[in-house]
Amino acid sequence: VFAVLEVLNQLAGKVGINKALGSSRIAQLTKFLILARIAHQGSRLSAVRWAQDHAVEEVLALSYFDQNDLYEALDWVADNQEKIEKTLYLCI
Repeated sequence: VFAVLEVLNQLAGKVGINKALGSSRIAQLTKFLILARIAHQGSRLSAVRWAQDHAVEEVLALSYFDQNDLYEALDWVADNQEKIEKTLYLCI
């Protein structure tokens, strides 16, 4: 089930999400949260389970993570929200 995540990842690049978040592990976890919310719409724990079947390591270069990592990503995005929003705005 490579296609859904790959297509969403390509769209994220086209709309500036990749540029706005950066390429760090925490940024990739944040992007995963965004893509999982679009494709799966479940809880953080269900997103971790969903990731096991959706080529996350191949598409996003993310190895093992758990729901605690995703909560850390939420904290990171909250701390960097203004910068992310400005970068996204400039991508329009």
